[in-house]
Amino acid sequence: LVAQPWINHPHATGETYWQHLLYALWTSLKVTLAGLMLIVHAFFPFLFVTTGSKILCKVVDKIRIRNGGRE
Repeated sequence: LVAQPWINHPHATGETYWQHLLYALWTSLKVTLAGLMLIVHAFFPFLFVTTGSKILCKVVDKIRIRNGGRE
């Protein structure tokens, strides 16, 4: 079989290419938002006191669930 990099990994995760694309984009947007909040928090510690870390924890938990508990 010819390797089809655009579908092999998504299919291995039980998703179509488009499902995987949307999930990866949504996850990356959440992580980027959390990162921006953490940068702001670094300069202004009274802002986003727990918001960035809460977002990241939710993302990690969702990834663990999707991976069947594997990291």
